[in-house]
Amino acid sequence: MGKKTELAKGLVGDAWSKLAHDQADRTGLSAKRVSDSLDKGVHPDVVALQVNKNQEANNPADPLTFTGDEMKVIAKFHMANKRRPAYTGAQAAVLDSNQAALDGAGSAAQDDALPA
Repeated sequence: MGKKTELAKGLVGDAWSKLAHDQADRTGLSAKRVSDSLDKGVHPDVVALQVNKNQEANNPADPLTFTGDEMKVIAKFHMANKRRPAYTGAQAAVLDSNQAALDGAGSAAQDDALPA
């Protein structure tokens, strides 16, 4: 496809995402785009720069910043979820419940270290 066709395809997809997807959907789609771009040889720092520019435009009061190394982590996490969830809802519920119990008991470890 030509560059104009690819750009139009991307713009239509972005518009649809804004209307039809929640944050979880957008996160997965963005992770896939990061992974795909890295697979196609786009340098991770270039992807990070684009994400940072988007953050400045979309969240000017408190933009998040990203590095090329973090783009690699996003791509890695995307791959970890290729066949099955890397972190299931059931696992999250148990860990969150355990943490709430620890916090409620006043036994949270210092410096975010896990208790021995």
